[in-house]
Amino acid sequence: MSPPKLRRAAAAAFLTINGYPCSAATLATLVCRRDGGPKFQVFGRLALYDAADLLAWASGRVQHRGGPPVEAPHRREA
Repeated sequence: MSPPKLRRAAAAAFLTINGYPCSAATLATLVCRRDGGPKFQVFGRLALYDAADLLAWASGRVQHRGGPPVEAPHRREA
């Protein structure tokens, strides 16, 4: 038996609990715009999300930035 699908509010809560802050409104907007949101299935009027798809989508959006901090340039005094 496969794990249960998550409705939008539960999907947003699942992402937030796992360290990817997200709101149900953001997921709804991504569905409406068809703009790179997580995979979902439609059951009637409901969008249903798989936990693995949510985590894959969220981890793919993380941007890793590294290196030493950059100091502000020194100003010359007049």
